[in-house]
Amino acid sequence: MVASLLTWLLVVIVSRQDIGLGAEGVGILNTAYAFFGIFSIVSAGMSQATSQIVSSKIFDKKVAFEYARNGTFIIIVTDIVIGIGLIIASFIIDLPVTFQHELSSIFFIIGIVMLIAGVRDGIVSNLAAVGEYDDIVKAYTTFPLSQVLSVIVLLILIKTMTLPVGLILIVYVVGVIVQLHFLFKYFRHLWFNTQIFRFNKVDRRVFGIMRQGFYFAVTNLIPSGIVGSIATIILLIFTQNYQIVGAFSIILGYSMGGLIVTGFAWPLITSVAEAYGENNTEKIHYYLHLIVKIYFYVTFFTLTLNIGLSRGILSVFHGEIYVTGVTDVWIPFILVISAFAIAGFEYVLCSVLLGIGKGRIAAIYLGSVFLSTVGFVSLFLGLGFFSPQINAAVGFLIATLVMAPFLPHIVKKNVNETISFSIGWKSLVALICTISVAAVLTWPPLMFLPFNNLGVLILIAILLTVIYPCVLVFFGAVSEEDFELFERKMEEYGLKKIISPILNFFRKIARISPF
Repeated sequence: MVASLLTWLLVVIVSRQDIGLGAEGVGILNTAYAFFGIFSIVSAGMSQATSQIVSSKIFDKKVAFEYARNGTFIIIVTDIVIGIGLIIASFIIDLPVTFQHELSSIFFIIGIVMLIAGVRDGIVSNLAAVGEYDDIVKAYTTFPLSQVLSVIVLLILIKTMTLPVGLILIVYVVGVIVQLHFLFKYFRHLWFNTQIFRFNKVDRRVFGIMRQGFYFAVTNLIPSGIVGSIATIILLIFTQNYQIVGAFSIILGYSMGGLIVTGFAWPLITSVAEAYGENNTEKIHYYLHLIVKIYFYVTFFTLTLNIGLSRGILSVFHGEIYVTGVTDVWIPFILVISAFAIAGFEYVLCSVLLGIGKGRIAAIYLGSVFLSTVGFVSLFLGLGFFSPQINAAVGFLIATLVMAPFLPHIVKKNVNETISFSIGWKSLVALICTISVAAVLTWPPLMFLPFNNLGVLILIAILLTVIYPCVLVFFGAVSEEDFELFERKMEEYGLKKIISPILNFFRKIARISPF
């Protein structure tokens, strides 16, 4: 959450015309991020596969060490090959070191970052394998923090010395170097530490890690946000306009809120895998229904705030240019976050498939969602019915919807359990009711309050935060079992005295509900 907040602050600073570089600057910055995400997805998959295999062999340190060495080797080699390829491509396009040609500069900088990222991902895979997540979190927070600090210096230089806007890309190199420094510091305390980089005894285990890493890479196209980043790349190909791309990329950051539930996927996979190993079908079905409930409760609340406050968010934090004229992304904001929410649902259900060892099926399905996104975004941009940013958003939304009807059948066939959508429909009604309040207060032509005022925006956010759970309970989406579970968890954290009056209030609403 801290890292996400810092990344958001970075985009806010760069996207503003008064203190930053406007839509063009953030377009270059976020296009680089999109390319980095796409090119690093393979090594990220190898990293996850390595940590999973090393963790499963941790009872035998010698075997675990050999898997760690093989995994680290293939991760670093993968990123070096990609990095060198990008640097060569940058010189073919233009002279990148002048930062005059945007795409050449992006390929050059991301190529350098990939060379460093191989060592980073290798270290992370081994820290994760032994459960050192605290160290990983600290190091990952330094990445956007160092970017924010360095971007302030670069903005001063660019604006005062009239330097190329593409120079802003250097923040990625600064960020990954600082991050690697902290990761290496933590890594040195592990029992195998720097010996892991002695690759003179790499063996056939590399191929097993590569195969497993491929499945992880494909499934990670959704939670990593690459499925949205590819829409940015296609938009750039069709428009060649970094202002439009920059405006569109701003909304991707907020729309990632639709994927917030995918953070539950990794513990879900391991829990389902454990139940599957015990042949406990009842527990697998329990986890399936639990993740569906969590999805609707959490994701629809995120949609309530993001959609309800969308116009105000763009106006207050980024400027009026993002809700008017050629860089207007208000409607695309709503469409894209809805698409991410659907993609998030598809991913968490596929996580259950991953837990029972159906990685190939999950990879085929989520890979199809990705390919569908490429196809429909390209199609709508080619047809050109609306503005480019709306065409990209409509194509993205349709792509996720096209694949969604197949998933319940796939889950039923492999898990032998039907998904209940009653909570989904009730949550949707609560979402619509709450957003209607925001529409009356902040959206034209019923604009009773100034949506470009930060104080008003905060008040409306608080109002929506109160209204949504009340309506959700009234429509019968939350059961007494849910209240009891939440109450028990709050008691564990020592918060029962604070939470009990709130839960009692919701229980009163539930009792008077006809639903």
